[in-house]
Amino acid sequence: VNLSDQRLRPDEVALLSKGLNYAITMDVLPMKDFICGIEKAICNLDLDIQNSVRMKCTGLFSAMNRDFGSTNVDELKVLKRLCKDPDIVILKADKGGATVAMNKLDYVAKTMELLGDTSTYRILQKDPTKSIINKAVIKILDFKRQDKFCVGEYGRVYPRVLVPPRFYSLPKVHKEGNPLRPIVSNIGSPSYALAKYLCDIISPLVNNSTCTVKNFYQFVEMLKTMSLMDEDRLVSFDVVSLFMSVLVRDALECLEDRLVEENSWRERTKLQVSDIIALVDLCLSTIYFVFQGVVYEQIHGMAMGSPLSPVMANLFMEYLEISAL
Repeated sequence: VNLSDQRLRPDEVALLSKGLNYAITMDVLPMKDFICGIEKAICNLDLDIQNSVRMKCTGLFSAMNRDFGSTNVDELKVLKRLCKDPDIVILKADKGGATVAMNKLDYVAKTMELLGDTSTYRILQKDPTKSIINKAVIKILDFKRQDKFCVGEYGRVYPRVLVPPRFYSLPKVHKEGNPLRPIVSNIGSPSYALAKYLCDIISPLVNNSTCTVKNFYQFVEMLKTMSLMDEDRLVSFDVVSLFMSVLVRDALECLEDRLVEENSWRERTKLQVSDIIALVDLCLSTIYFVFQGVVYEQIHGMAMGSPLSPVMANLFMEYLEISAL
């Protein structure tokens, strides 16, 4: 989808139509970069796990070397030309998987309009990354001393990078005016690994209510078993800005109630209810990010892009649905 003022060349359209997950074939694998990245990622894991990862990667590298072809020089030239164009940005559409080209000025202006909402965001004078890492390390080391982590978990959750979350926006091409959806990328941020770990514990507790359907197909099958009258109507409700609308303290209360009600999660961790609540609060209480060199804080709600946000939001919505029904 071309929302820019530029007329894209046929070879540019052909390349972009393959999607942002398409990778141009390279003649030679950057093996040294791969190995350095893997070693950095596993350095704090248990030795047995490190060796297991190395063995699996060795097999993958061997297969990749056999299957590699020659570089598509023409596509590489097109990609470099698009990357060097200062007037457009290439994005993924919010829904549908389409690739979108936008004027960079329009993209920045719309994003700054989002960030200009002082009821949701405010500018920070200092990057809080180091402070958040220190808080996380203190809490994680305390739990380690209390033997509350299973084998390999300590190395998994220990923050190893000093990268603040990044803010970007995705265009809603299915809506008039192509508004942007704000996204905070937490990958590589201080609390990302911890949030992923907590998701493994909490996720099985969600989407188990009687008023939840997994997908459209399950919904259709449910309708087949129901007796509908001519006057029956199907009504759909949508929550505007769901993640930002759910207050962290309310979501934490719902989580605590669910953890007390169910015990299946105890098979997945040695942590106690209060420990999980404290760690989730640590991940969600300070939502900040960087956009164009400026550090912002999200005042309320949960961040789009955090692994915990969809889990906690769904948990909260299940509570509302059960209460209403």
